[in-house]
Amino acid sequence: SRPWRRRLWDAVQAAVLDPTNGLPKELRAQIAGVAMAVMRECAAEQPDLEFIAEMNDHFAAALWR
Repeated sequence: SRPWRRRLWDAVQAAVLDPTNGLPKELRAQIAGVAMAVMRECAAEQPDLEFIAEMNDHFAAALWR
């Protein structure tokens, strides 16, 4: 099933769209754009799993910096 792939990105998008989020507005907009792209890919009939995994890896790596 596809919903599990999307949960992380739903949470990311909700976090960056929250007006109390302390990140700079431009960065929040960029992250929201990535989240939307990944969620679109997750909803595709045949999603590009390599793209989704790459975005997951990039964001996970950024969290550990």
